[in-house]
Amino acid sequence: ARGYWKQVLALSTMKNNPPEMYNSAFGRAILFAQIGDKSKSLGLLEQAYEERSLAMTEIAIEPAFDSIADEVRFKDLLRKVGVR
Repeated sequence: ARGYWKQVLALSTMKNNPPEMYNSAFGRAILFAQIGDKSKSLGLLEQAYEERSLAMTEIAIEPAFDSIADEVRFKDLLRKVGVR
């Protein structure tokens, strides 16, 4: 499964990808969470928060973030967004 997510990550950086290809900070955070890069995932979530991304309203229910749910930075984001 990790190889799949690495391929999706590579595709997401291509110039002519479709909008559903995780090309936002929030979308890339999902990809990095899926491949196990917690630091990059959290950094991208913080970026999405700063960009006021509407997708951040889904942070608490996105299954990809289960692996980082116990991280202090993630919990801070939940509080900032107001979903916990």
